[in-house]
Amino acid sequence: MSKVAVSYDPGDGTMPKTCRQAMSLDECAPDPFYIDAASNPIVLCPDTCAAAQAGLNPTIDVLFTCQPTYIPPPK
Repeated sequence: MSKVAVSYDPGDGTMPKTCRQAMSLDECAPDPFYIDAASNPIVLCPDTCAAAQAGLNPTIDVLFTCQPTYIPPPK
């Protein structure tokens, strides 16, 4: 599932944002999502989720890409 991204449009006229994938909840940063290893749902990271809930008329789309979308883990 490395070739998945999430597009978030707040619905307020600003440009949609494409979110990359964190490896897990522990590696969340502003704007990404992760795929829960136990049950495989796509889960927005806490900051991403809060932004989506604050949107005027938010739309979230799942994108399938040709390149991996993982955010490199911190070193």
